[in-house]
Amino acid sequence: MKKYVLLSGIFLVLFIITSFTILKDSFSKDKHPTDIRDCLVKVKSTWGDPCPGCTSYRESYKVRFVNDCEVNLDFKIAVQNKNKTLKIFEKENFGPNDSIDVYSCEGTGKVFKYVRKAGDREIELPSNMEITKKNPK
Repeated sequence: MKKYVLLSGIFLVLFIITSFTILKDSFSKDKHPTDIRDCLVKVKSTWGDPCPGCTSYRESYKVRFVNDCEVNLDFKIAVQNKNKTLKIFEKENFGPNDSIDVYSCEGTGKVFKYVRKAGDREIELPSNMEITKKNPK
């Protein structure tokens, strides 16, 4: 009987610890990811919405990104056009919870992002030419 009570107690303690860990992880938002690219989060994408400078938006592709971390970011985001060229958006010192819409008037749905902590000159963002050469057509 003592063995049963002891095993039940151990099981209960393990269950409580595991439950607490799972709940804590599911309710806490990681504001310090190990990869800074994870800070720039895609929160919405749409087809056919009006976009600035587009004469027709029937085939437009728009994506909203949000800085989900507590640090400012510098980034480049490239949105692929139907003709396989890229429309590149750049931003420096993009603050926490800031959002940006990037788009292509005639998009393919492909988006490429390059991110660093704001002002971190040790990490060099690729040039627009490098981005164009690097991404598949």
